[in-house]
Amino acid sequence: MKQSRLHENAFTGIEAAIVMIAFIVVGSVFTYVTLGTGFFTTEVSQKVANAGVRGVSSNIIVVGDILGLSSDQSAGVETVQFRVGLSSGATPVDFRNSQIIISSVSLPESLVYTTGAAVKGTWNSSNTGVLSDNQVWTIDATPGSVITPGTEFILEVKPPGGSPLSIRRMVPRGLDPVNILY
Repeated sequence: MKQSRLHENAFTGIEAAIVMIAFIVVGSVFTYVTLGTGFFTTEVSQKVANAGVRGVSSNIIVVGDILGLSSDQSAGVETVQFRVGLSSGATPVDFRNSQIIISSVSLPESLVYTTGAAVKGTWNSSNTGVLSDNQVWTIDATPGSVITPGTEFILEVKPPGGSPLSIRRMVPRGLDPVNILY
């Protein structure tokens, strides 16, 4: 009888080892799944945060003065000319898909992009395509009607991604052919 008890004790030890290994494997799998879910959630939240920062930050900045061009100084400004570049670390901007809006009390107008000279109701840029790092482009925005002296207006550049660039200026009462707008 002694021999059978030894075999039973040995068999009980093997069963305990198998159960313990099963618990360790199940615990390892559970830990792996839990950590994987945590890493995935962290990655998704980082992407959302980065997208939010990119969406809120302005990609486009004004470089230099904003000019009002006038061929008839008694009538007003026909074209608003300004230079733009990218802010530090900004992603390139495709200007062909951008929108420019000029608005004042009597002049809410969305301008249409043109590759030729800017005529009434259009805007153009000195270059075409994608504005990237270390580039400065000149934009000519020509509303459908002149902006009269003493009128305050808002010019808004809306790139396809990022926040719009808003410029608020006033046309001076005494005009020259080229005017710095403040």
